[in-house]
Amino acid sequence: MTRSTPARDPELPDKGWLFGNYDAHRKWMDRLHRRATYKALDMADDDENVQITSNRGLTWRELAVIGAMVLGGAALAARTWDAPHAPQQPTPTAAGPVDSDYEVRFYDAAGRLIEVPHIDERTEATP
Repeated sequence: MTRSTPARDPELPDKGWLFGNYDAHRKWMDRLHRRATYKALDMADDDENVQITSNRGLTWRELAVIGAMVLGGAALAARTWDAPHAPQQPTPTAAGPVDSDYEVRFYDAAGRLIEVPHIDERTEATP
């Protein structure tokens, strides 16, 4: 059983022809963009000067850098762990109410001293 293609309507545009034009335009734009980029970067337009080198694995330079980092980190860790730490003292707290060790004096408007006995010396409670 073969599949037949339906007859093309002459009023509809040919999709293959349109896609061909679009594809050619895209290729032209890509080539133009590539040439402009190479010119802006002052690179050769051909790929003859491009050398692709691939290093697989670590060379002695990378191993030396990694070794130096490991040794430096180990030395730093050893210095911080072996450093003597000052014993941590608890902050002093008062066991109960603490009276101040200074004397408070009161003066009236004329500058005369108002005698106020210390709280321990009072005989009667004041409101």
